[in-house]
Amino acid sequence: MVHSRLFAAYPPAALDAFKSKDIERRLNLYQVFLKLYEHNPGLLNEILSLENSNSQAWTVTVPQFIQGMIGEPQTCLIANVGTGSTQMLWQPQHIWLIGRDRTCAITINDQRISRRHAVIQYLADAQRFYLIDLNSSNGSYVNGEPIRHRHPLQDGDRIRLGSLAFTFFVCQACQPLEDISPEILSLIEQAASIAPEKPGTPNPAPILPPPAQDTSKFLLNQKSGNA
Repeated sequence: MVHSRLFAAYPPAALDAFKSKDIERRLNLYQVFLKLYEHNPGLLNEILSLENSNSQAWTVTVPQFIQGMIGEPQTCLIANVGTGSTQMLWQPQHIWLIGRDRTCAITINDQRISRRHAVIQYLADAQRFYLIDLNSSNGSYVNGEPIRHRHPLQDGDRIRLGSLAFTFFVCQACQPLEDISPEILSLIEQAASIAPEKPGTPNPAPILPPPAQDTSKFLLNQKSGNA
């Protein structure tokens, strides 16, 4: 439970001890919290409980994808589905099996995926990739629509196999680009030749405010010390 005394007004002496704009910003924020506490203490308690929680860390979610590469001398898939790491998959018959079985080109360790769930096939005559469901238990979907036969794939299609969802991309051509100019090459060489700065004598550590959840207790201690 949050006590309203933690959000009482602070004397000017406490503010004079901290000229940092960050401290002023936090004090302004706590004034807002005070008004919020007066009108809706339950909501503020929920906000602070989230602030105090250290068990949930920010994580970076990498979008799952399969990209079909059409080219010479070989056509292949580039995918990060299943393993989480991007890999190139070449199959001589241009048929890539997706399922729970270890023999699949793309193995998905999920009970909602059938052992041999679906295949992605490339037909050279049509110069196109297709998705084919292999009578799976939970079905195959393209852009939210279930498929029952060979379904042509387009760049940007959203595919769902059971609980697995990913985006399919197609690269059909390689665009040649002009040579890099000597000016840009010179800038690259200069940037590569600059040695990293050597660590010098560290500056005295500034007085930093405590974490947001401890700011009230910190300022109350400062108030007591200046009394």
